[in-house]
Amino acid sequence: MARPSKQLQPLLHEVGQPQTQLVIANFLQDAQQRDLQMPARLCTYDSMARDDAVYAASSVTSLDVIKALSSGAAVGETTLGKEYAERIHYNLHNLSYGSWYQACLDIDTADKYGFSLLNTPVELRPKYGWCLSKLSPRDQKTVWGWLWDENFTEVVGFVQTPNWKNLDRNSTYKEKESYVAYISNVEKDFTVLKRSQYLHFTCNSSSRNPQGDSPFYHAYTAWSEKKALEKLEIIGAGKDLGGLFSAYAPASFLQLAQDAANNPREAAAFKQMQENIAKLQDGRSSLLFLPGDRDQHGNRLFDVEIKGITGAGKQYNTSDIIEQKKKSLYNCWGAGHLLLGQSGVGSNALFNGADLTHSAFCQRLIDQKVDVINTQLIPRLLAINGIFPSWKDVPKFKPKDNVGLSWDEMGKFLQRTQSVQMLTPAIYKKMAEIADLPSDGIEELDYTQKGQSRSGESMGSSGTGGSQSGGKASSLNVENKSLHNFVVIEDSPTEVTVQDSITGDISFISKGIQ
Repeated sequence: MARPSKQLQPLLHEVGQPQTQLVIANFLQDAQQRDLQMPARLCTYDSMARDDAVYAASSVTSLDVIKALSSGAAVGETTLGKEYAERIHYNLHNLSYGSWYQACLDIDTADKYGFSLLNTPVELRPKYGWCLSKLSPRDQKTVWGWLWDENFTEVVGFVQTPNWKNLDRNSTYKEKESYVAYISNVEKDFTVLKRSQYLHFTCNSSSRNPQGDSPFYHAYTAWSEKKALEKLEIIGAGKDLGGLFSAYAPASFLQLAQDAANNPREAAAFKQMQENIAKLQDGRSSLLFLPGDRDQHGNRLFDVEIKGITGAGKQYNTSDIIEQKKKSLYNCWGAGHLLLGQSGVGSNALFNGADLTHSAFCQRLIDQKVDVINTQLIPRLLAINGIFPSWKDVPKFKPKDNVGLSWDEMGKFLQRTQSVQMLTPAIYKKMAEIADLPSDGIEELDYTQKGQSRSGESMGSSGTGGSQSGGKASSLNVENKSLHNFVVIEDSPTEVTVQDSITGDISFISKGIQ
């Protein structure tokens, strides 16, 4: 007999909370190290950004993110969607204060601090109704704390520290009141921004953490170790150049100097000798006076020697360790290709692979920001004008394609595609768009002409192919003097890619490997 099913009751309220961290000092304390706790981490990240390796990796990442956002546009698929997209695009590029590019710079600070907050004041315009007047950033260091709902499940706003001139010193404000619904008391001295008044961008946020997860957080250990090693290396270099001082004195004198109460003269003399030697070490003095007494054998009772000028006592290479830490820093931004360029070694294929890894890293950061624009900014701009479109009419912000292709890679793609007669005006136009090249006249090109690629063509059995000195295509061997104008671009197991240094033409020479 079938058992009757019981109707499930709808879940009207959220159960539990996404956050497991303790809320201390108005922030989520998601780190154990003091330098990485909020809000101290914001100052820590500023210090890290002054490091050359951190600056290089974070800057090259920001360049790609900012370029993709600032060159993006709102697009619509339907007639209404295109109309709404035109409204959004006009507003973003016609702010009364500042520019969309500057706003992208402010948005990108989320990748440094973990989050960024932009206030969204509006103004009324004749043609488009309510429009953004500016996208005004709120400095992360001015955030006093987050405002949560009663269940600690959603952030409903944040509290900003007041300007000094507006601070009421007689206020009896209670810290706990920032967490829930006591906004009226907070507003006496502090500025409260509610969820509908700002855009909230986060970096790699998990569990709805409003503070985000900055790459700086993960780079902290490598940065601190690199900094310590660089300091030790400077000290070591100073010791190698200036040497290490060794002082000699009679044992009887040293024994007396240890008892300052009974032997004040000896103790004072010993202290003065230490200070004088320290001045020599630091370069503050170039002269040292010592007693000239000698023993019965003619040896000086007091003497100073300099040792270790050659640095022979160092048992490790700090520069290699620092390079390893720099590699770890670059990896936090997926920017390993920067190290390849600095080290002077590494193949072209390895460089391109690392560059694509960085492109994927940047694309993730771009997608996170685009999601906020599409879910917060665009619906808000439409709603304040009474526009509530269907899902298919809602415009979407599309960033500029973040394709990490070099000129060499694009040339190979076009040449190989044409060689098999697969190149079309649409493909050529897309590549021109990626490369920021003009596309006028693309339709008039002859796409039916087969290129000169010999990729896949067999030129002999293994050991007698075109790449071999005795093969059929010996005249095409890139090492042949008759082809001294050709430069090897890539050497794979099956073919060699060469480029004419005079004409720029690219050819593919098969090795005849089956």
